Amino acid sequence: MKGGKRHQGYTIVEVMIVLAVSGVMFIIAAQFVSGKQAKTAFNQGTTSMASDIQGAIQSVVDGNYTDVPLSCTIVSGAPRKLNFVPAGSDTQGANQDCTFLGELFHFSGAPPLKSYDIVYLAGAKTDVGGAPLTSLTHSALSPITTANGTVDLTKTQTIPQSLEVSAMQVTYTNGAVVQTDTAGFNFGVVQGQGTINSSDPTLYDSGAQTVGLVVDPTLGTTSNAVDVAENTIKTATSVIICLTDGSRKSQITIGDSGNQLKATAAFSNLAPIC
Repeated sequence: MKGGKRHQGYTIVEVMIVLAVSGVMFIIAAQFVSGKQAKTAFNQGTTSMASDIQGAIQSVVDGNYTDVPLSCTIVSGAPRKLNFVPAGSDTQGANQDCTFLGELFHFSGAPPLKSYDIVYLAGAKTDVGGAPLTSLTHSALSPITTANGTVDLTKTQTIPQSLEVSAMQVTYTNGAVVQTDTAGFNFGVVQGQGTINSSDPTLYDSGAQTVGLVVDPTLGTTSNAVDVAENTIKTATSVIICLTDGSRKSQITIGDSGNQLKATAAFSNLAPIC
């Protein structure tokens, strides 16, 4: 008679239980890792877009623009506009009629949006009749593009990490707060000929050249060039851009803490519109 214990092994049921438990643990771990990766990508996308906007603002502050040779002339009418001609001899800062003034962030189409345009702007150096320029709305503010499209300094920016712009909020210099979708919305930073007048934000007081935040300029098309409708330009103290990846939300504030030239990303304590 043989002695000792017989090794029975595992039953099929026991193996299936172990596999089922292992599978559930794997799924939980994978979801955790995927969730962490998605959160990291979302945070990086928001921060990257804020950095891109800050870089564009800083280029206006520093006066860094394109060196593409262009000539421009002022076309009279209502509104005044600039007509650009490529392959001219005038380089940056040398044109007698106009000068680079800033950059416009242009959002078009119904939300959600995955891209936006950065439009380079130029303006006239003098007011009507050659008088000193006293108002931004008289500057013939125009996107830099030729009528035949041979030169167009507009560049399209894709929002990082496939994030989407869902809404915006503007606080005007008169204190009004307006929430908007993104269809046809524009804001930008432009150089002015002086400090903003305290009683009329469309006018300049005498003083040193400054950089400020403008919103709502409407882009229109004429037979000569693309122009900015002057009577639509307003000044603002801040702009909020809401971002989402479908489940998470964040915001970029331009004009954070009273500084019109600062773009800041936030992931908590968001504006109600976000």
